[in-house]
Amino acid sequence: DRAAVLVAVVGRAGATGETRSQLDHALHVPDPATFDQGMNALDQLTAQRSGDHRSSQRKGSVDLVTARSLWAPRGTTFEPAFLQTLAGDYGAGARVVDFRSDPEAARGTINAWVSNATGQAITQVVPRGAISDFTRMVGASALYPRAPWEVQFPADRTRPARFTPRDDQAIEPPTMQLTTANGLLSGRGDGYEATELPYLGQELALLVVVPDAGTLDEFTARLDSARFEAIVQGLQPGPLDLRLPRFGFTTDVDLNEALRDLGLTDLLDERRAELSAITTDEPLSLSAVLHQSFISVDEEGTQARAATVQAPTDPAAPGPATSMRLAVDRPFLFALRDRKTGLILAFGRVTNPLG
Repeated sequence: DRAAVLVAVVGRAGATGETRSQLDHALHVPDPATFDQGMNALDQLTAQRSGDHRSSQRKGSVDLVTARSLWAPRGTTFEPAFLQTLAGDYGAGARVVDFRSDPEAARGTINAWVSNATGQAITQVVPRGAISDFTRMVGASALYPRAPWEVQFPADRTRPARFTPRDDQAIEPPTMQLTTANGLLSGRGDGYEATELPYLGQELALLVVVPDAGTLDEFTARLDSARFEAIVQGLQPGPLDLRLPRFGFTTDVDLNEALRDLGLTDLLDERRAELSAITTDEPLSLSAVLHQSFISVDEEGTQARAATVQAPTDPAAPGPATSMRLAVDRPFLFALRDRKTGLILAFGRVTNPLG
């Protein structure tokens, strides 16, 4: 999970000993001396994706809103080098709240910070009960992408269409339709069909992967980085007749287990965590890592609005007989990714577009 990785990256700046070694191993750090600077360069590249863009048919704004922060007990004296790394290389800071005497107020403060950072799109990343007077450090992150499609789905072609969730009880969600001779990539491979929908500017894109019916869990379990890259490389330009249901959801995730799966056992263990590069006031461990993502996909894009510059030529016209037809009528995977760097900004799966 990228959110877990982001928190681990930031936490690494304060780790020492075995905790630092586990983080370096999990993050595949090639050179500890330049890792933070490299992550900063990557952040700077993805930050450049936000801004105004224009194509021959549309104009609009791409906005990739991300927020991440670390929270420690009020009164903590932070090590200067730690704060410098967070501010200089990650554009983040260590913040303090009163975990001990008023954990509920601390929860409200963290939620208010995330809400402000995401323009009120995400208002409660920390659920009630997630913080107690035993909490010592919390990592919070949020993702809120907003971007219009490069090739728009005609709104007047959206209509209910059959979709079969994993329970085999067919539903009919509003389904967008697009027939185009160019502008999209698509492909088929062993056990899947896929397409990639570029956002305005063509630097960000939504990859949609549709496994064969009944194979979602098995396909997901076998999807490692090499297979993901093979799917991307297998996409080819050409005519496409696409049916894609609208979908949107907010996901709340406690990432503690994801971090443990990455091998970061000490970071979350109050007896073994070595985080003295953050502070020497008291032993710290990471109590909770909480993440929330909001994504909504419709005819305009991902939670986006754009203006039409020039109406496309007959968008409802049928494509050539050789068009690939992709009907997303069963559970599927999606990945919001940066095309230039290959960075996956969000990854998820949709088993029921109606929620």
